[in-house]
Amino acid sequence: MSTSAHAIFVVGVSASGKSTLGRSLARELGWTMLDLDTMTNPLFEAVGGEAKMLSSDAQARRTTINSVRYECLFATAAENLGVGNSVVLVAPFTSERLDETVWRQRLSQLGLAGDSATLVWVDTPRNIVLQRIRARRASRDLAWLDSGVGLAPVDAFGPPVVDHMRIDGTITGREQLEAFRESFAITG
Repeated sequence: MSTSAHAIFVVGVSASGKSTLGRSLARELGWTMLDLDTMTNPLFEAVGGEAKMLSSDAQARRTTINSVRYECLFATAAENLGVGNSVVLVAPFTSERLDETVWRQRLSQLGLAGDSATLVWVDTPRNIVLQRIRARRASRDLAWLDSGVGLAPVDAFGPPVVDHMRIDGTITGREQLEAFRESFAITG
């Protein structure tokens, strides 16, 4: 892998503004954009999508499907990094944010040193997330909204336990890019 390849992980809960920020960062840096939803949702929907995840054996099915979705994302990232393309990865990355061991395992899986990966947390309050979910009315959201399952667990809204850059999910895209530019530096 090229020593100049770098990965930015844009993380946060659903509707926090991850994809919007990720596109802006990829455009700004000229890097490859890899969004979990874009890469895997068509297949996910073809096998039943979120509605299928609300059935009685949903937890086991959700864990298996999410694992496969993330492996698709990481395999594609590894291929890009392996040929020297820096990447912006967009997904909730809940396990990676909340467990330092999982974060280190992912970096190792991608062949990244700590200084060649940046975790960017889009911090958006629960009430704003819920407003956005209701406003976008995406099919992936409607099934669980209608079921009354609710938003992600409270701990999913907390800050990552690993080193990260916090970006306010309620400010404008321009302000987010300015905040990113002030803090971001590629090393190595």
